[in-house]
Amino acid sequence: MSDIDLREAVMAKALELQAMGETAPRYARDQVNQPMINNWVEAMGDSLPRYTQGEAPPAMAQVWTMGGLNPQRDPNDPLHSMMEFLTEQGFTAVLGTNCEQTYERYLRVGEQLSVTTVLDSVVGPKITGVGEGYFVTTKSVWRVEDEVVATMLFRVLKYRPKQADVNAVDPTKVLRPAINRDTEFFWEGTQRGELQAAAVRLVSRTATPSRTRLPIVWRIRPHLRGVFRRRSPLLVCGPPLSRSPGQATPVAPRSDRTR
Repeated sequence: MSDIDLREAVMAKALELQAMGETAPRYARDQVNQPMINNWVEAMGDSLPRYTQGEAPPAMAQVWTMGGLNPQRDPNDPLHSMMEFLTEQGFTAVLGTNCEQTYERYLRVGEQLSVTTVLDSVVGPKITGVGEGYFVTTKSVWRVEDEVVATMLFRVLKYRPKQADVNAVDPTKVLRPAINRDTEFFWEGTQRGELQAAAVRLVSRTATPSRTRLPIVWRIRPHLRGVFRRRSPLLVCGPPLSRSPGQATPVAPRSDRTR
């Protein structure tokens, strides 16, 4: 597909999604409530008295309609549909560029919010520092019944990454993990293909409690070893709940690793 044909295909998809208009309203799981407001203002350090008297910070609008840890994606969501189409055309990377929110009023405890989304614009192709891509903007609108209380323009860049220049990387300036007496056992283990973590147990049978290091060791399958050498792995202090191909397999701890 030529560049002109590709651009026409992208613009045609954008017009198709724009013609669909707003998505169906998605309602918040919970009404605006004081406990969630308390958590928010504590995290933000906001001590405005009105937030303890039945009103919510306007910036919380998006919080109420978030999908949680297991969100059910709307199949007609325009942002997801446009992202999926661009991925199929080779624009596999994404960067959030800006977000503009407008608040019409304070929210009140007991109100039930809903949100709708529409594809606002698709602009491109643009040559950027990270690669060629398209800027995709969606508009979300929060309502209480039929009253608009907040809006948001959210823009991302969906782009085709540039080819990395290996020679441009100075190996002397690559960040390395800090290794000391407390962590050297872990890094030594990765060189042997083992992922190790140490649980600390307090022993208080005597008047003076002492610490005993209990080594926990997993073997890393050969095809995963390079992953743990390239990046800092997640430490897990316990055996996996289940095993599947590619997961680490727990083995008995080595006695010489006890510290």
